[in-house]
Amino acid sequence: MTTKNNAAQVAVKAEPCQIDLIGDAQAALLKAQALIAMTFGEPSESFRFMNIDYQDRFLWAISDLITEAKNGVTEIASQGVSA
Repeated sequence: MTTKNNAAQVAVKAEPCQIDLIGDAQAALLKAQALIAMTFGEPSESFRFMNIDYQDRFLWAISDLITEAKNGVTEIASQGVSA
């Protein structure tokens, strides 16, 4: 029983692999892309009619997603290339 607990603790402490980091960065960018698409063209009407505070929060959410993706790419780069 303790062996399973020890293995679980080691797994939790393990660094994320590049595939996971790439997937997380890609997911954040896809979310940001979907949100930003709502701020221009025909869909932008609902964005432009939002309360100014909601517009700010909307844009901050996009910024946070882009920062998340950037941090993921930075982490990938710091790990180097693995085969």
